[in-house]
Amino acid sequence: MPPSAKKRLEWRKTARLEFIEAIAYYADLNPTAAQRMHNEIHKAARSLIDAIPAPGRPGRKAGTFERILSRRTPFILVYREAKGVVHVLRVIHHARKYP
Repeated sequence: MPPSAKKRLEWRKTARLEFIEAIAYYADLNPTAAQRMHNEIHKAARSLIDAIPAPGRPGRKAGTFERILSRRTPFILVYREAKGVVHVLRVIHHARKYP
């Protein structure tokens, strides 16, 4: 894809719900940490469309990739890329069993 052609980011319903639930959980414990995690997850998601190729490792499920966030933001973004669209499929906490 030429540098001038921007990829598009789409969040699947499951990923959006996981993201909202995770931030709500952490907001009850530590609102400052929850805001930092919110920002870091969004920044990581944006990096999927800004970088060529998108950062990440091959996923544990065929056809997917995983973008691991920092130790301070213990989440993995599971995504798939097709025809200039990056689909965020899941937002998984490191401690959760996946797949």
